[in-house]
Amino acid sequence: MPRLAKSDNQKRNDYLLGTMAKQQIIYDLPNQSLSLPMGVSRKTVYNRLNDPDKFTLAELRMLIKKLHIPAEDMLIALGYEK
Repeated sequence: MPRLAKSDNQKRNDYLLGTMAKQQIIYDLPNQSLSLPMGVSRKTVYNRLNDPDKFTLAELRMLIKKLHIPAEDMLIALGYEK
């Protein structure tokens, strides 16, 4: 059976996760280092990365700050691309 095309939401999630991964490499922040600032366990961090729709607003704000994610990338991830 052929693969289904990704939904817009899945594409935006992939873009956000890719941006986060890029920033983690730039700032040398492995996944486990994000758990303490987020106030969650390492397992929760991995669960959120596997299902980004489950991130809370507070967690996303912390990640944006901690990973220095540019506003332009966040707008694209939210679906406000030019």
